[in-house]
Amino acid sequence: MESINFFKSCTPREVEDTSQSQPHIDIELENDINELRSSNIYTSDSDIDENASNLKIGNEFETEKDAYKFYNSYGRKVGFNVRIDTRTIDRKTSVVKMGKFICSREGKRPSDKPDVNVKQHRDETRTGCKAYMTIRLGVNGKYQITNFNSDHNHILASPEESDLLRSQRKLSVAQVMVADDCDRSGIKPKATFDLMSRQAGSRQYVGHNMVDLKNYLRTKRMNAMKQFDAEGLLQFFKTKQVEDPKFFYSIQIDSEDRITNIFWADGRMILDYDRFGNVICFDTTYKTNENGRPFAPFLGVNHHRQTIFFGAALLYDETIDSFRWLFKTFCDTMSGKMPQTILTDQDKAMSSAIKTELRRTVHRICVWHMFQNACKHLSHLFNSSESFGKDFSRCVYDFDDEGEFHHAWETMIQKYDLTNNTWLQQLFNEKEKWALVYGKKVFCADMKSTQRCESLNKDLKRYLHPGQNILRFFEHFERLVDDRRNAELEANFKMIQSSPTVMFPINILEHAVSVYTTTIFKLFQSEYTNSLGQTVEKLEQSGMVIKYQVRESKKHRFHIVTVNSTDEFFECSCRKFEFMGILCSHILKATNHTLTRLPPKYILKRWTIEAASYSFPSVNTDCGLDGDSKKLRSYRYNSLISNFVKLSSMGCESEESFQCATKYSELMHQEMQKIFKEKAKLKGISSIEDCCNNNESYREDDCVIVNVDNAQLKDKIIQIKKKSSRNKNEESQ
Repeated sequence: MESINFFKSCTPREVEDTSQSQPHIDIELENDINELRSSNIYTSDSDIDENASNLKIGNEFETEKDAYKFYNSYGRKVGFNVRIDTRTIDRKTSVVKMGKFICSREGKRPSDKPDVNVKQHRDETRTGCKAYMTIRLGVNGKYQITNFNSDHNHILASPEESDLLRSQRKLSVAQVMVADDCDRSGIKPKATFDLMSRQAGSRQYVGHNMVDLKNYLRTKRMNAMKQFDAEGLLQFFKTKQVEDPKFFYSIQIDSEDRITNIFWADGRMILDYDRFGNVICFDTTYKTNENGRPFAPFLGVNHHRQTIFFGAALLYDETIDSFRWLFKTFCDTMSGKMPQTILTDQDKAMSSAIKTELRRTVHRICVWHMFQNACKHLSHLFNSSESFGKDFSRCVYDFDDEGEFHHAWETMIQKYDLTNNTWLQQLFNEKEKWALVYGKKVFCADMKSTQRCESLNKDLKRYLHPGQNILRFFEHFERLVDDRRNAELEANFKMIQSSPTVMFPINILEHAVSVYTTTIFKLFQSEYTNSLGQTVEKLEQSGMVIKYQVRESKKHRFHIVTVNSTDEFFECSCRKFEFMGILCSHILKATNHTLTRLPPKYILKRWTIEAASYSFPSVNTDCGLDGDSKKLRSYRYNSLISNFVKLSSMGCESEESFQCATKYSELMHQEMQKIFKEKAKLKGISSIEDCCNNNESYREDDCVIVNVDNAQLKDKIIQIKKKSSRNKNEESQ
């Protein structure tokens, strides 16, 4: 695995100081030491020492890191690559006492394997170059150059090629921000690198190459995978709660304190459920990783019939206990409000959990899944008989009366000799969950299957990859949710800015177009158009209640419509209004188009324009940034770049505006250099190594604060370690 550390193959040879007998080096101090050779991100141009060409014995530096930067800057100007060779470390204090920096072409490559076993040899880069610089810690606490050799036995890089030297290839803070933003947006590294090249003016001025960018992104992901354990997951959710106070999450822990099931919903999902949560789809067919962990979204439809999220879960398994926990958690999140209807696949564990936890909810089985199962269990009939598929579909879709459905089912069983078919017997026992003659009695928002979940799975495959870690899964899931919400925003905008075409100058259509959203109005207008080709016959009348028979010319079917004009009561045997929420063509025909307006009780608010006028709380973009320096820098960067893009657009319009922008950008640069210098003076100490170079306060684990200088270095470090160790022991007890 490649790493962001561009000097990985050049590990320094560390030499221990045998004059000290302390045998242990603290791990935190070791990390500080290793930071020197893994650091590859500079904060500004001030990191490059302008006096690097004045290299001479006796030059002093505050830290070993400063000495390395100086020699690396010298190498850039001369044209060679720099690496760390040897270091002498005080084993008691972990302070670097001596160090040696060399040209990367020093020495000869050792051979690990016999040449006969190597299929393809790597290019040789070592030439035995003798160029080096050594430093030693002086009595004044500063590092001095003690030896220096400038002789190289190889061709040096030209100024144009210096950016290609490995030790000079670095990602700036701004480039890191761009890389992170592009990575979170799903932009591929090549496109990201092309963007950076355009911003810099040419690939030559980017400061790194494509491999460096890929290494950075790969290392960032690997670190995230290592850090994103249970504690990291909790921290992620807490951060979301700071950004969105209504964000809710719940985690189920097993007997061994391991995370099993996870559920989460943000504030917008909870508000959407309050508006459109009377019908939900639930599906677990998408697997998040190679281990098959089910991803279970709660989905619905908005006023534009677009798919929206009400919540999501990552399940450990698909058992009754897992589903019971999930459905109970979902209802608790939604203030105890249960959905009117839930559509799922034919899963027995899921069905059992719904019966227990969603007692007032009508459970419907996805017709598409049911047909898939029928093809598996009755494949011989589907393959051998052309009529069986039609007869089976008629039982599912075509009947308005339960008696007619039972008769058609028995006829099919006898016709194809399926009396002893166990699977069909079990399916018939669940007929209320899949036969449309029963489903039409409950509101389903015109959804007969979980095909919205199936469609979502295709989108998930575009956004998510099974090999991604959990953190990356959450990041890309948020992108998917944002895209869905943006689609709703665009539909709302289009609905306000335009109006659908009314095909006929009819009062009820004029009223419908002013009430319904564009999508629902088109469905209603289609019903009105269909009614024009139907015939109506009066069957009976009892007072003001009249029954009609409406016949569809193309399908040769008829429906019974009951009309009470006194209280504007309408009922049709097709039950389209009960199932979908709009008046059917049969009612419009039976009333002889005497309706001039839609009665209020036949207008569902969820399908109206008013459903769009719902205020959503803004996400807090400022809270929680102070505790996360990386997010804070990203927030600052995005704010600044937005302003400077506008200034750049104005600055390029004329020579005068260009000179003005150049002048003040130079002044800003100078002022920021002053700020950096002041911050450097006041900056806290991050390691013991820095303590010996700066007489400032040092805090370790919030245990003790001491002032360190060279005379007291040994005693103070011992004091810090003893105090820290004692407090850690007390905490563990």
